[in-house]
Amino acid sequence: MFTRHARIMVALLCAWMLMWGANLPAQNQWERVGVPETSALDVRALVVDSSGTLYAGAYGGGVWRSADGDRWTSFSAGLTDLYVTRMIVTPNGKTLFAATASNRSLYRYRLDSGGSWELVSVSFQKDRPVTGLTADSSGQIFATNSSFDYNSFDQPYVYIYRSQDNGTSWTMVTTMGYDFIVNLYVTPADVLIADWQQLDQAGLERSLDGGQSWQNCWLDHGPYYGSWSNHAVTQSFGVNVNTGSVFVGFYNFNGNGLNLARTTDTSAATWTALPQVGASIQISESSYTSPPPLTAIASRPWGDMFVGLGMPYNNSSLYPEGQGVWRSIDDGQSFTDVSLGLENKNVNALVATLDGRIYAGTAAGIFRSTDLVSVELSKFSVE
Repeated sequence: MFTRHARIMVALLCAWMLMWGANLPAQNQWERVGVPETSALDVRALVVDSSGTLYAGAYGGGVWRSADGDRWTSFSAGLTDLYVTRMIVTPNGKTLFAATASNRSLYRYRLDSGGSWELVSVSFQKDRPVTGLTADSSGQIFATNSSFDYNSFDQPYVYIYRSQDNGTSWTMVTTMGYDFIVNLYVTPADVLIADWQQLDQAGLERSLDGGQSWQNCWLDHGPYYGSWSNHAVTQSFGVNVNTGSVFVGFYNFNGNGLNLARTTDTSAATWTALPQVGASIQISESSYTSPPPLTAIASRPWGDMFVGLGMPYNNSSLYPEGQGVWRSIDDGQSFTDVSLGLENKNVNALVATLDGRIYAGTAAGIFRSTDLVSVELSKFSVE
């Protein structure tokens, strides 16, 4: 308990900080990190292992590694396809997986044994790319094969594979008749979530049994939620590590103000649409306006969330420049633009380190947050 004198001193200190801060010039919230070679990288994935080492996967630039976030070195030995689209690190922090676009393959790097990247699959099925990649708490790894160009293939369009031996062997656990699945995600409760699109509908499915059976948990059917049709595609998943809420970010052409949804249900059976993040945009060469694509999600240990508003990979020609990074301190109900100093606002990936730093992978390199304030003044109690 604070004394009356202490309460007065804290109140005066807060008032002084607010008045002083109002007279200070705005400070950059981001700084570029890396070496000259990384400044031109189109970074599509960022992950951090159990030791705190960072890895960046770049489209055309392979994989890069940094132990401190400042110095980055190429980490692509054995990687015969440098067009990296997705990366994960297994829950035990000992193995990296990278999906690539050019030869549509999946690679593995065993951090505990060193060496180099090794090819674990040259496309699982019919030369289709690995579009989803995730792992659950037991170490099971899941990958999807599907294609945006679904007219070129026969049904089923989507194949879901599982590995229970750290990627050495894979078993096809199910197929789906949807046009394509772009993302896979495992919630903290080990519920497997997949997005789907079928003609003019899209939504989410969940699996409680390791991908063998699926149930729809979000469907384009409600007037309040608008529509996920017209090529609505999930772009990102994430979890608030403080509250346990799970988020999905996406883009669509409908102009209905929807680009973020949340579930607080551990079984992921029900989802709630959240207010649009960012300003609506005019889609190039069309009369459509759209919510900005929400392409990345991360959170810090104390619960504030960050999302990236970038450009979807397969429709980048339709969208203007992204809208950078936005922050929420109320579990996704509202967001504030925190992009000052971010030289490139086409954000493809976000990751948080244990010390509270946020790293952003953009279409032109890697950036790091310089704002390390862990809590808001309003969070303090002076009773």
